[in-house]
Amino acid sequence: MTRPLFHYDLNCPWSWIAAERISGAFNEAGAELPEWRPIAASRLVGGSERRPDPDRTRAEVLKRATEIGLAEPRFPAGWPDETDSETALLGVLYAAEAGRVIAVSLAAFRQQFAAGRSLADPDNVMIAAASCELHPNAVSKGIESSAIARRLDENHHQAEVLGVTMTPTVSVGTDLFEGEGSIEAAVLANLDASQAEREQ
Repeated sequence: MTRPLFHYDLNCPWSWIAAERISGAFNEAGAELPEWRPIAASRLVGGSERRPDPDRTRAEVLKRATEIGLAEPRFPAGWPDETDSETALLGVLYAAEAGRVIAVSLAAFRQQFAAGRSLADPDNVMIAAASCELHPNAVSKGIESSAIARRLDENHHQAEVLGVTMTPTVSVGTDLFEGEGSIEAAVLANLDASQAEREQ
């Protein structure tokens, strides 16, 4: 069976909420953990026109974070238009090469939405990586690597093929589960698919 995929954007607070929850939800159900796939929501179909209303989003994210016991969100100045960063996406893709994509992604999300430090500042990307024992010089070289850039392009191509139009989205085969609130449905779909495969 194809492994589920977690498509997320480091500039998306709902992706942050989903990232904090997703591994626990899959683990508790005994389901196969999804592969983490960083992408830029602005590069998705219609993404550039679908910018969030900052004040409304802040209020909704604060409410949801409180419900699930996360620290009070702190949005960086200029979010969302001035905090979108391909550098951060390339940094977490480099971390994937070292098997640390989840740890570095979570550290980056927490820089952006828990500490209020914009990932458009490369120093904050390096801080996130260093907290996961990745040397900043190595991460810097990885960010500049053409191979890492191709991986980001591949992530966007696969998301496009699957029909992903927003972040966060979990894909289970060809089924898409959009939004942070659909994680549990994705878990159940993955369990059902695994059961069906065993029964064949």
